Order: sequence, then C-alpha cells, then structure tokens
Amino acid sequence: QRGLRTLANVAGPFSATLIVDGAPGAAGTLPERADTLLARRLPGLGVVRRLALPVRNAGTPVESVSLADVTALRDRLAAWIGGAR
Repeated sequence: QRGLRTLANVAGPFSATLIVDGAPGAAGTLPERADTLLARRLPGLGVVRRLALPVRNAGTPVESVSLADVTALRDRLAAWIGGAR
C-alpha cells in the first residue's frame, strides 16, 4: 500500500478511488465491491471500490482475459471518469 499511501498524501484527498485488478472469475462479468477496510486505513482515498477483470489461469504464464471484458472495462472506466462514449 506504499504507492496508494503516497498518492493519497501527495495528490489527495480524493472523494473516491477505484482500484482495478485482475482476479480469477467467469468471463462476461466485472465484479465490483467496496473496500471499506482500505478506506478506513487510508482516509485520503475517500470511498474505495475494487473492480476486477476476470482472468483465466491466474498466476500462470498463460494468464488470459476476454477481449470483450477488456472492452467492457474500458467503457466502465470511461463512464466512471466522466467521459462515457
């Protein structure tokens, strides 16, 4: 969390933070959840949400993602930032 802590201290405080990561999951879904623990630890991040891009074969040299999921993630991020297409 060193990078998040630095970001919150240097560029924050933020009203909301969205963390995007890969996680094992079914293609066609973009699971999103609140991270209240991180929000309490680093209040400068504001409301923290985590968005996961489903990954097949996570942690192996052949990790792969669905291009449709990547497109959906791009669109979701654009909408979150405020530049919805």
